[in-house]
Amino acid sequence: ACLPCAPGLPALRLGPGCSSLQRQAAEAAASCSNEAALQAALALLVESSPRVLPPKKRSLKELSSVIVALETLRDFPGRIGLDIGGSLAKMAFMQAASQQCQLADHFGVTGRRHPELSFEAIAEGKVHEVHFISGSTAQLEKTLMETRHLPNSGKTRRVVASGGGAHRFATSMRQVLNVELVAFQEMESLVCGLDFLHEHGPADEVFRIGQDLSEVPSDWPDPLLPCLLVNMGSGVSILRVDKSKRDGLTTNNFVRLGGTACGGSTFLGLVRLMTTARSFAEAIELAQAGDPATVNKLVGDIYGVEGCRTLGLPADLPAAYFGKLMAMDDKTREAITEADIAAALLQMVVQESVVLARAFVQLMSVQIGRAPPVFFIGGFLFHNAPARHIISSS
Repeated sequence: ACLPCAPGLPALRLGPGCSSLQRQAAEAAASCSNEAALQAALALLVESSPRVLPPKKRSLKELSSVIVALETLRDFPGRIGLDIGGSLAKMAFMQAASQQCQLADHFGVTGRRHPELSFEAIAEGKVHEVHFISGSTAQLEKTLMETRHLPNSGKTRRVVASGGGAHRFATSMRQVLNVELVAFQEMESLVCGLDFLHEHGPADEVFRIGQDLSEVPSDWPDPLLPCLLVNMGSGVSILRVDKSKRDGLTTNNFVRLGGTACGGSTFLGLVRLMTTARSFAEAIELAQAGDPATVNKLVGDIYGVEGCRTLGLPADLPAAYFGKLMAMDDKTREAITEADIAAALLQMVVQESVVLARAFVQLMSVQIGRAPPVFFIGGFLFHNAPARHIISSS
């Protein structure tokens, strides 16, 4: 029920679970013309019912750790590159190899530095160390919103940024941190990044996936171009990268061949809907323990072993994702685990991109006379061993 209060004061909403004392106080407040008595009744309601308390805010310590990290990066003397995607915000920064990284390994709820990705690179005749950090885009947005009223300090700094957040967060980054985001074309940044890593990156930057899911270092393809880049993030984009000459200079040019809206956000969103997993790490751990064949209808389920031989298709190839649930009874449902559902979702999302990439490879093979190298990249594949295995085995 919504009980009216005195003019200028908000109405009080009381759910069916409120105590008798709360209801009596609310009724008294509704008909009371004495302001002092009304304020006392309101105080009683606030003290005795969590329903009328304001939403809990994050602690100052938690907020300050994020702001300190962001301000440290803003004042950082080296070079910075930022990408604010639909799920993750990522930053690369480069400093002299002789300098120690001043950034904490963890900050806020999701902020992380990734020392396992750091590497040395020689640029402009000097040795530099390249570092990487990441965090949830949603948490970054919350931090910017919750601190936008606080006074900021420091000089204004321009930072080149890609992704949708380069536009969406431009105002709040300027208000909170005195940072001016200079938007950079997201697809172009991927191609420039590939070129930089090819020239300056570590020797083990390119790898294949072994049968035991381990990373097996691989040499860069020769020739490198033309190639396909399959960028798996919240969604998926597939680029063709070629080499071209203009005014005597050799440059890389690219075109987006296609993509799919079935990406990392699809996987996590459906896992959260269909299982008890809440985080990406929990979803991946769950998928690793499951068997997608429990819910997927396979080619072998339709044609049998001999029929699959006739078709020339493997019997364990999915014919219909979640197809076995079409005729599900109670006994079948009881045999299905959350891990099976997560594993099937991961297979569905990853193979969607693999099928698209394979189609483009076949088309390019006709055009250039050979199969081009294909690079699978993106935040969705980071710390995602089962997805890498699906790619390598599809």
